[in-house]
Amino acid sequence: MKKKLLFIAVVFISNLNAQTWQQLEKIVASDRKSNQQFGNAVDIDGPYAIVGTWLEDRDGNGQNTMQMAGAAYIFEGDGKTGYTQKVKILPNDRDTVAEFGYDVAISGNYAIVGCPANDFDANGSNYVDWAGAAYIFEKQSSGSWIQVQKLVASDRLAGSTNGGSFGFSVDIDSNVAVIGTYNQDVIVGSTHHVAAGEVYVFERNSSGVWNETQKLIASDFNATDYFGTSVAIHKNRIIVGSHQNYTNATGGNFSFFTGAAYIFEKQTSGTWTEMQKIVANDRRSMAYFGWSVGICNDFAIIGAYGDSADASGLNNIHNAGSAYIFEYNTSNTWVQTQKIVSSYRDNDGRFGWAVDVSDSTAIIGAFQEGDTSSINQLTQAGSTHIYKRNSSGNWNLLNKALSSDLASGDYYGYDVAIKNDRAIIGAVYEDENVLGTGSLFNSGSAYIFRATSGSSSLSVSEKNKNTFALYPNPTADFVTIVLENNLEKVQLEIVDATGKLLFENSFDNSAPKTLNLSNLTNGLYLVRVKTSIGVSTERIVINR
Repeated sequence: MKKKLLFIAVVFISNLNAQTWQQLEKIVASDRKSNQQFGNAVDIDGPYAIVGTWLEDRDGNGQNTMQMAGAAYIFEGDGKTGYTQKVKILPNDRDTVAEFGYDVAISGNYAIVGCPANDFDANGSNYVDWAGAAYIFEKQSSGSWIQVQKLVASDRLAGSTNGGSFGFSVDIDSNVAVIGTYNQDVIVGSTHHVAAGEVYVFERNSSGVWNETQKLIASDFNATDYFGTSVAIHKNRIIVGSHQNYTNATGGNFSFFTGAAYIFEKQTSGTWTEMQKIVANDRRSMAYFGWSVGICNDFAIIGAYGDSADASGLNNIHNAGSAYIFEYNTSNTWVQTQKIVSSYRDNDGRFGWAVDVSDSTAIIGAFQEGDTSSINQLTQAGSTHIYKRNSSGNWNLLNKALSSDLASGDYYGYDVAIKNDRAIIGAVYEDENVLGTGSLFNSGSAYIFRATSGSSSLSVSEKNKNTFALYPNPTADFVTIVLENNLEKVQLEIVDATGKLLFENSFDNSAPKTLNLSNLTNGLYLVRVKTSIGVSTERIVINR
């Protein structure tokens, strides 16, 4: 847990009887540095979180600098007391400009890290420029994480004239790993379909060895489709994005870079079979549908960051972006049920750049959106939206899920992941440490959110009355304040980003007090807690 959460637990109560998502904490690399871009890839699975930093150039001891060798960091925690960095993981054969950490995924005791610019096979030989690789790490009984295998494509020498970038996209679920090679050529006879793209499935056998079991190719592949730009797996289903695909679901109606996604399902024979090609109902050129994908049970989400139209197909804004929900129906067909756009669409906001779904909750990142609800009118700060499916089948916005220290140029929402009641959001250009100090240009950070519901309270203890932190953060409308251990009085102030005092009151120990924040607009504020021994401050985000 970060130090600023070690003191007073602060929890907020919402005026809604619905689930809300609150920031649990901010995490950064223990060896953070400028231009590291920590958070370019993120994933979470219960007590485990993994963060990629493809530009990192140092080894685990901060030495042996190799330009763009890359790294990844694994954090562990129970999700209540916080996540702490467990290990910085590196490949055994790290190399210059390998981009280890370009994509990451974690599932239980297994993590996979993509390294799309790696040039060598699993034995460190047979050079192929940008052939790519992926690495499997496994948690040991001792608690350490070690590399257990380097994965490469079985046909890496034959597949592409310029390297397939194996590991550009990765995902893992239990004993199955999926790896995209978006730039791989598909060969039919003597013809190379340049950059049509392929996806490889690896499965872990009873001996602990990960073997390539199948290569997936789109049924209607064409050159420069970039099949495998994005991949996701859940149980017996795989979804693959092909963001430069230019035909509709039946292979016709050419339109430049509209994009598509393909859903595969594992049969009883063990074979993965393409079940359906899906495209947007309102497909249009340069939408890049399929740049990001997510799947969970009968729900799939596909991002189209280049889409310009709103949910009605109107009000075009360049690269505002959108995301599409598809659901598997009783006719065994995937159908589009909703198009989602940002609540504050922005020119070049790129809503849908990153997406994920867990059961009936979806998360969507827009890393270049300006936070128009902020007092400071932030530019390219980025945003993330969390949606929940209701009993009528509609996906409604729950939270904008803004970070507690959102600032212009953070690129917050560059990557996102969600699993059950946890979410993680990367901000590759964020500069500050967990305390909001120690600015390092584009060092990057990530934020972990937790789903909450019901009543919560702010507890202030006598022992730690000089320091406090807001938990979770952002908050909503109401805060219940309880003073413990005979603490007599605390004065609380709230100021806006300009320093204007908006609220001032003193709270004693006679009874719990409820603070109503509903008159504050969404944005960033500063809270001061004054006691007999000093003043403490904390930034909060109002986010409904």
